[in-house]
Amino acid sequence: MSQLLHHLIFDTGVWRSLAVSEFSLLLKIEQLIASGKVKIVVPETVRVEWDRVKKNIPKQIIAEIVKARKSAISLFSLVDGLEVGISDQIQSIKPEHTGAEISAKRIEAVEAIIDSENTIRIVASEQMKALAIEHAMRKNEP
Repeated sequence: MSQLLHHLIFDTGVWRSLAVSEFSLLLKIEQLIASGKVKIVVPETVRVEWDRVKKNIPKQIIAEIVKARKSAISLFSLVDGLEVGISDQIQSIKPEHTGAEISAKRIEAVEAIIDSENTIRIVASEQMKALAIEHAMRKNEP
């Protein structure tokens, strides 16, 4: 019995979420690709949009780090008897530096999938572009 191959198409927002807040899912997607269970399909417009939005990812990750750091510090201030060294370690985290490192690795991981030789790319034909323009002019939802 042969294994069923699934084709997945993610819009730019999903790629952004995978890089920012759902990175563990990206690792699972990599495993599915490696096992031959999944093929990724990337429309040309998604790749172009990704190039535009990826520059915002470091700011988003830094904001997530700042938020998590504040929550952790609040937790340690509420709970008595926890090791002070852990709280000191959390306070010593530099969100900008850590965020830059994390975002660079995550952007690289997303692009490794998007640009993989195993990824199926869909280039928009002139006919498809014309249909999209007509669709937009009618104010139809995507």
